[in-house]
Amino acid sequence: MNTFRVQCETCQSWLKVRDAGFIGEVHACPKCGSMVLITREAFESSNNAAATAPVVLAMNATLEEADQGEFAEATSASTASETPAAEAPVAPSATLSMPWLTMAGVALASGLVLSVWLVKGSSDPSQIGAPAAPTVESAAAPPESPPASLAAESTPDESEAVDDAAPLSQTEAIEPELFVEPELFVETAPEPRQLDPLPETPEPIEQATEPPIERVAYASQPELPNVIEPDKPLAEIDPLGFDPGEVEVVLRKGAASATSPSVATPNSLAAEEEQEAEPSLDQRLAAAAQHAGVFVQLGPSDATTGPAVGSAQGALAYLLPSVDLRDVPLDEALRLVGDLAGAPVTIDPAALRQAGVAATKPVNLVGENVTLAELLELALKPLRLSYATDGPHVTVGRRGAETVRTITHQMKDLAGANAEGLVELLQRVAPLPEDAVIDADGGLTLTAPMATQYELVVLCERLRIARGLPTATKYPRSLLSVEPSLVTLAPTLDRRTTFSFVEPTPLSEVINYWRRVTGLSILVDWRALADAGIGPRTTLECSATNRPWRTALDGVLGGIGLTWGAFDKQTLWLTTPDAVEQPATTEFYALPASEAASVIAASPGNAAYDAASGVLVVRADAINQQRSIASELTDKAGD
Repeated sequence: MNTFRVQCETCQSWLKVRDAGFIGEVHACPKCGSMVLITREAFESSNNAAATAPVVLAMNATLEEADQGEFAEATSASTASETPAAEAPVAPSATLSMPWLTMAGVALASGLVLSVWLVKGSSDPSQIGAPAAPTVESAAAPPESPPASLAAESTPDESEAVDDAAPLSQTEAIEPELFVEPELFVETAPEPRQLDPLPETPEPIEQATEPPIERVAYASQPELPNVIEPDKPLAEIDPLGFDPGEVEVVLRKGAASATSPSVATPNSLAAEEEQEAEPSLDQRLAAAAQHAGVFVQLGPSDATTGPAVGSAQGALAYLLPSVDLRDVPLDEALRLVGDLAGAPVTIDPAALRQAGVAATKPVNLVGENVTLAELLELALKPLRLSYATDGPHVTVGRRGAETVRTITHQMKDLAGANAEGLVELLQRVAPLPEDAVIDADGGLTLTAPMATQYELVVLCERLRIARGLPTATKYPRSLLSVEPSLVTLAPTLDRRTTFSFVEPTPLSEVINYWRRVTGLSILVDWRALADAGIGPRTTLECSATNRPWRTALDGVLGGIGLTWGAFDKQTLWLTTPDAVEQPATTEFYALPASEAASVIAASPGNAAYDAASGVLVVRADAINQQRSIASELTDKAGD
């Protein structure tokens, strides 16, 4: 077995390694306890030095402290091996050298003997028993304190010399062993607790039977029957027969103690009259929402929670040193600009439809030393959108929507042989003049603002899809749908939800939570809400427990005087029921001609039946009007 030496970097002691198998391992120095890395370089350098000086190896240690003289002797032997002269055999030492631990023990024992002699005053210190000189066997015994894999080595004497050619014993351990002090890891089991014995159960005491107390019936109160009948068993309630999600728990205040009419005062009678007064509108709306499983209540109102005030144009002049936001959804980017400016931004959904973009269209807000107005223009211009300010509000609309132009729309594929019928249908559901005609080439020439031109293009494209014809323009096909918006949104609106805003929370944060949970684009008409005294910072407390989203929206928004509607298959519009400006919507309902005739008769000015596609086209100028029409027609289509 080849042994080699490594040097401890801490105490500079030379340590012997008993086997090359420990190369790459880290062991503790037996002298100072520092960790020593056994490297291959030490092995190779020690082999050269130990080629002529065999090293005595103790198998009970991995690292052993080497004698400095022995190391010098091996070094001189290595130097002599480089010369051609023959090496002299190594003569065993004539004296017996004890290990350092044994020497320390002898010194300690000698000190104790001398101390005893001095104390007792003995004249002959040799008479006091001294420990015998250690023998070869005791000197060669390994110390017990260090672990088996790490031990310090003393310089072996001639009696401890081991022949290099002698084979190793089969019982000697070769693999390194990790010594663990058992005292550090022994867990003592906790002593069992002595429990106090239970008191002995006394013998049951017979309860004395008392005569029943007779109930006194007042003159104004009829005698009540016995509620509990002793012969009739009580009804058992099966907890599995109830759905916890459908059980509503209402906390009510306890009834006040009844006051005798004889002690009633005029003040108390006046208070009762005030309590019986008709509740306010807010109280009635909140009660209606609470009965639907939804609770809502406006928070405290002050100058900081009201609608926005000030000038939006001045707020947009705020200069930004640097901004770099890429691929941000359009509605989220506009909300960010509005929050920085302190002015709410209203996105007209009709403008998005006319521009052919969705509210989730990614935009970039990138610039250095730019104002919020310039940043807003950079984001809207590529989408054919623009903004306008009106007091504290910012409104996003279609760029050039008010420009009047004359455009000829090709409708030959839609007109076919019945051009007059197509014109009549379009006049019912689109703002076309009464003198509009389709020429022989199938062209419809219209002079109107660009907003009207865009609406006509979108309507004709949807009509082509309903008839199974290919589209004729570059309008995005993903934004065209012939299915009613509420039907498309039904999977989301019918999904049940539970939320609770216990503390007064700004309305903008509540709506942001709805956006995140539903995944829908919720646009808010902040101009109409300001007329009702509500702004983004208006606080409210609201909750809904296991209710469909449509019920939760009706309860919360209806409880504070607002309403909502579906603008398209991905967008909701929040406004007030009596808002002056509302986006018009046009929906397609698949109905037989017989059922569509009754709808047309009820609303001849905004409904028309397309026999070629078998759909009823209905136009509504208010978002809540479209909801009522859609609810009625969807039920008919389901029947």
